Amino acid sequence: MTTREKIGQLLHIGGVIGGIGAEDEDVCAAIAAGEVTGVYLGYPHFANPQVAAGISAHLQGLAPRPLFIAADFESGPGYNCADGCAHLPYLMGLGAIDDPETTRCAAEITARQASAMGINWLYSPCVDVNLCRDNPIIGIRGFGETEPLVTRMGRAFIQGCRDAGVLCTAKHFPGTGNTETDTHLGPARDLGDLETWERSTLPPFAALIEAGVPVVMTGHAWAPFLDPHEGAASFSRPVLTGILRDRLGFDGLIMCDSLIMEGAAPGTTIPERCVMAFEAGCDILLASYDPGTIDAMLQALESGRITMDQIETSIGRIERARQWLAEQPRGEILAADNEQARAIGRRTAQIRQGGEQLPLQPGDYTCLVQWRNDEARFFTREPGVLAHLQHALQRHDPTAPLVPVSRVCAEAEHECLLSAAADRPTTVLVAIVKNYAGDPYAGKFTDGAVQLIHKLTDAGKHVVVALLGTPYVADQLPASCTFLCASGDSLGCADGLIDLLTL
Repeated sequence: MTTREKIGQLLHIGGVIGGIGAEDEDVCAAIAAGEVTGVYLGYPHFANPQVAAGISAHLQGLAPRPLFIAADFESGPGYNCADGCAHLPYLMGLGAIDDPETTRCAAEITARQASAMGINWLYSPCVDVNLCRDNPIIGIRGFGETEPLVTRMGRAFIQGCRDAGVLCTAKHFPGTGNTETDTHLGPARDLGDLETWERSTLPPFAALIEAGVPVVMTGHAWAPFLDPHEGAASFSRPVLTGILRDRLGFDGLIMCDSLIMEGAAPGTTIPERCVMAFEAGCDILLASYDPGTIDAMLQALESGRITMDQIETSIGRIERARQWLAEQPRGEILAADNEQARAIGRRTAQIRQGGEQLPLQPGDYTCLVQWRNDEARFFTREPGVLAHLQHALQRHDPTAPLVPVSRVCAEAEHECLLSAAADRPTTVLVAIVKNYAGDPYAGKFTDGAVQLIHKLTDAGKHVVVALLGTPYVADQLPASCTFLCASGDSLGCADGLIDLLTL
């Protein structure tokens, strides 16, 4: 390999999608030149597994050596595919079930179907411990709030991926569960201290390293108790080399979270961020395509900021991962897996608050359904899942008033909604609230929705919130509310809520 090709083996390009536009043509040219080692298939989502498989095959056909093709699939392949594959709960739903074999099975289904699509690397599981309930970006993407739970589930998850022959990724080291800022939007700081980190945040990563996780992804939060130099952990040599490599003995692949995030290194370019992350100890550099990245790495090599020994060492780790993948069989999409995924989702539903007046009685309730039109462009299954819940409540009581609610739930809507709910003692609010990158509402109900709920309870209504997503919205609800939650946005999760509401 030429030096440019060697540097290219460190680069994962994010956001490659089916429609080939000008940027994608550049990416494809870089792949063909051997100057990219992997791609991340992110948004927008794919119509079905066949579309994803076709894109993967096209990209592999361009590459002079086997390409790493990655996806998040944080709630199964249904996270990215609109139809035809398993849609599982988010990791918090698996944590709520708290059965390692169920988690292993969910991971195996995810990885097997990913492999069938030509995807050989999962950017999952998230093993951040939810120490801050106001964290806008982890929430349902992690298993839960305690180190033992996260460790149990994380071990099971990586075993499922190994069983299916797909690489998996423990993220976001050294931990992003104790922050209040989404690093997609700006810099974040760990709110804890060294004692809390050692006791609660570190153990899941240490346990997964011991269990043989092949990849650890860094996070961009600053942990001042680990490195007093202010900046994202992805650029901290004391964190990545001093702790992850030297103290924990990890010799797998270290990759950075996407370097395009606003919280990575504000005021710097993508090429400079790549150099900084490699200096700190990353093997894999995840970023959008920038033709200047290899040139910046070459300049860093010439100036002595990085060395050829570092590059060769990283390539050695990359080749070990590539060789392991070459020995794995191709997966397949099984109808039985899709059915099992739905059954797993059903088990995640729980009554989190109240519940004495359940199941709902026909003739007693009004149903409000909160639609998320903007989010539906990205999470294409959401409208169908909400409609599934709505139709179940209609079947239970064909006379129940059904009223749509916007996500903002502006005060101008309230009078109409209160009027619609006036004649029945119970109001059911069906909604999806979950954590995702760049969510302007930070994984919470909007102020307008909270105000509406309080107005309903003040009017003497028994309010039942049936939620697909994060249980932490309980902190926004009056104590008199009944609160049901399933930590996912799949039909299976909806089935579980329907059971609690109507059976």
